[in-house]
Amino acid sequence: LHAQLPHALLQAAHEPLDAQALMLLLCESAEPTVASRQQDMVRQAVGVGMVRAMKQHRAAMQGLAAMLRLTVMDLSLPRLESLSRPQYLRFRECLAAVMRADGSVSLLEWTLRTALARRVEVRHGAQLDRHGRATLASARQDVILLLSALARSGASGMTEQAMRRGLQSLGWKERPALDAGACSLDRVDAALERLAMLRQDDRHRLVDAAEAAVRQDGVTAPSEAMLLRAICDRLGVMVPLAQFV
Repeated sequence: LHAQLPHALLQAAHEPLDAQALMLLLCESAEPTVASRQQDMVRQAVGVGMVRAMKQHRAAMQGLAAMLRLTVMDLSLPRLESLSRPQYLRFRECLAAVMRADGSVSLLEWTLRTALARRVEVRHGAQLDRHGRATLASARQDVILLLSALARSGASGMTEQAMRRGLQSLGWKERPALDAGACSLDRVDAALERLAMLRQDDRHRLVDAAEAAVRQDGVTAPSEAMLLRAICDRLGVMVPLAQFV
């Protein structure tokens, strides 16, 4: 994955200012009017230097496939940990405004937000790291929702097979996936908030089941990779992205 990235982006992801610019570009709209408004937000929130950095890397970022955009996110996240707490909070506020500018949150934006919460904000004290003792059995409805969302994010026509594979991994009885309307990002987000309170071994079992659902057809769609990455980040169970490519 790294070898497929332009060298300039690889270098940029290791510099704090450029890493912030790359994160903002991941959330920049393809609609020129919205993108212009987002750039004004960035200028007002963090200054013209960030706008220049975004301009420098925009062309390279616009041509990236979804998996490589996830790779840029992963490479950039550690640089945000080097920011001071005031610097990070200012960047986070700017990023949130950029995400809201088009009136919706994409799967990539949601994945990025989840990654920040788990991997950066805990270290800056903006998000508390929590541990729990809940069990999979007590969180059954949330597990069903999560596996349904994953099953529906893959290849068309393979939803029930993916759902079956995830349930089999847990040793649970087969059941149909929930309807698409029940698997919105808001509902997945709320379910993950509760599932983060699972005991450690059950969090690992849940990630194993999620992997099983994704691997069912032997192909990992970008939407599956993004959702799985967010699940892993929120549960604190890391899985290398490269093994799904």
